[in-house]
Amino acid sequence: MGRGIGSSKGKTCGKGHKGQRARNRSGIPTGFEGGQTKFWKLLPKKGFSNKRHRQKDSADMVILNLGTIQDYIDMGRFQQLNNSSSGSKDDNDKATNTEFPSHDAATLGIADFIRAGILKKTPSLPGVKLLAKGKERFSSPVRLVVNRASKQAIAHAENVGGQVATMHYNHLAIRALIRPDKFPTQTSSADEEKVDPDYFLPKQARPPPILQPYYTSWKNRGYLCPLVQMREWLRSRPDLKELFENSLVVDGEGEKKCVDEES
Repeated sequence: MGRGIGSSKGKTCGKGHKGQRARNRSGIPTGFEGGQTKFWKLLPKKGFSNKRHRQKDSADMVILNLGTIQDYIDMGRFQQLNNSSSGSKDDNDKATNTEFPSHDAATLGIADFIRAGILKKTPSLPGVKLLAKGKERFSSPVRLVVNRASKQAIAHAENVGGQVATMHYNHLAIRALIRPDKFPTQTSSADEEKVDPDYFLPKQARPPPILQPYYTSWKNRGYLCPLVQMREWLRSRPDLKELFENSLVVDGEGEKKCVDEES
C-alpha cells in the first residue's frame, strides 16, 4: 500500500490506471510471453528418467552389521535361538525363511530382524545389506539370509561356523515377509472351513536379468548358485561334503569358486 502522495507510491500505489496488473489477483505467471509459444517449448527434448522403474542398488538398502546382530542375540531377542538353546522346540512353529531347509543352525532373515527390533516394520523396506562392522564380537554360528552381503561379512560369518545367503526380494516379497496376515487364507467352498492354516503367500520372484549375475555367483553366496543350494543340503547329507569340496577351485585371488563358473 502507498504511504501518501509524497512517497511516490501514493494514490494508485504504482499500479497505474486500470490495466491488467491493476486488478486484484492479476498475477502474470512466470514464463508468460503474451500468448506466443513459450521459449522452453521451442527447445528440443533430450534424455529421460527411469527413476520410477529403476532397480534398487546397495546404496538404497538398510545397513545391518554383524556386531549389531550379535548384540541382539546376546540380549535374547531371537525366539528361535532361545528355543534351540533350551532344547524345546514347537513343531507348529515354522521358520520364517522357507527357501532353505534349517537343520542344526537357526536361520535369521528380514522378518526375524524386524521381530527382534533391529529393523523398522515398514512395507517400503528397500532391502538389507550385511556389513562386517563389529565382526570381532560376532561368534554365533547362524545362517543369515539378506539381500546383499560384503566379502568380509561373508568370510567372518563362515569362519565362526555360520552361513550367509543373499536372496532377491521384490516389493511384494517384502510385504509377504513383514505382513503375511494381509494375504487371504485357503478355504473350502463346501464347508467354509480352512483346509490349510498357512497363508497364500506369493511365489518367490526371480531377479531381473541385470541382477542375475549377482545371485548366481558363489562369491556373493547367491541363492541361485548351485553350490549354495548344495551347501544347504550338506546339513542333512554329510556324505555329499567331499563332492562339494571337489567342485570348488581356488582362483588367482585366493577365492573359492565353481569349476564351471567362468563357462
